[in-house]
Amino acid sequence: MKFLDARRVVDQFQGGPRLDLRLALSGNAEPFELYCKAEGALAGRSVSVQFLPFGTLQQHLLTPDPGDRTEVILLTPWDFVPEADWRSGIALTGPGDGELEDRIASFGRRLEGRTGAAFCYLEAPLCPVALDPLRNRSLSALIDLEVSRLGATRLPGSAFGLSSYLSTGCPVAGTHLGDVAAAIMARLLTPVRDAKKVLVTDFDNVLWKGVLAEDGPSGVAMRPEGAGYRHFIYQTLLKRFHADGVLIAGVTRNGPEIVQPVFADPAMVLAESDFVAVVASYGAKSAQIRQLAEQLNLGLDSFVFVDDNPLELAEVGAELPLVTAPSARQPRLVAQKQSARPITGRPRSVTARDDHFERGMWSAECGMKAARAGCSFRTPRSALRT
Repeated sequence: MKFLDARRVVDQFQGGPRLDLRLALSGNAEPFELYCKAEGALAGRSVSVQFLPFGTLQQHLLTPDPGDRTEVILLTPWDFVPEADWRSGIALTGPGDGELEDRIASFGRRLEGRTGAAFCYLEAPLCPVALDPLRNRSLSALIDLEVSRLGATRLPGSAFGLSSYLSTGCPVAGTHLGDVAAAIMARLLTPVRDAKKVLVTDFDNVLWKGVLAEDGPSGVAMRPEGAGYRHFIYQTLLKRFHADGVLIAGVTRNGPEIVQPVFADPAMVLAESDFVAVVASYGAKSAQIRQLAEQLNLGLDSFVFVDDNPLELAEVGAELPLVTAPSARQPRLVAQKQSARPITGRPRSVTARDDHFERGMWSAECGMKAARAGCSFRTPRSALRT
């Protein structure tokens, strides 16, 4: 949004529910005010913006959140490493071993304690603080890890304006103020998805290579070799999910008498007891998932469905739109995403973004997308059910 467009939107806005926003950053935040108000107006909200005095973010984070406003913290690399602030120039002496690394981790912990805040991160270049380029890249990687742990909305480095930062103290170039404000307001105004609770997996050509009804228990492959290797990896992933408290359920268009013997195979990483429930029947996958939802007394929006067959995924998507059905065969989505966090951490909403497996490892990749849900509870595992 351009400046004149933002001004016109604000001038023509008739008013709406009030949103009291605190935009906290170490630099000058005032240039964002008009654009935040305009983005709020487009969403029907009357936005009041409060800023911190220049250079006081660190002190602000040492005080308890007063809870009087919705807080968004816009972070830069030099918030983690003050020596990397472009406005300060290059330090006369280099950092000691481990000094900056400890500081990055400490600042990350302080931010995690700000439980009521939403975070955005400007991926600006890091001012070199060490003579060794590898050390500088290592520091950038550590900052990136902390940003991922926070689940921050990432803003592209192209939005950083060195001239603007040096002259006005605002780290965002004037031509990108509207885009950054739009991302900030989208973070606040977009409804947060509920965390997923159940991963539902198909069996044939997902848990193992092959079709059980045709190949038999001895004819399917799931060992860490050959055609079964990817399926072995997928099973180990589900085993880890189960250990972390994610509910694993199975659906298959096989009768229970066909399915049950395969669990006796020592090559199976997953045990029957790892599944909260299995629906083994010849009905549609959507009907099987509905049955699971009724058995577990959970809403359909709590489920993620993994299948290798795009027709099955399409059928479930059409019949049960609340069920998430990712397909690793689709092009990867690049979105501003809150990253997965440990189940002991603060829940974060999730979108598909940074699956790093090879494209061919579709089962593990789909499962990895399910991991972004931050599932955090268990229920008693049941026996195999029809």
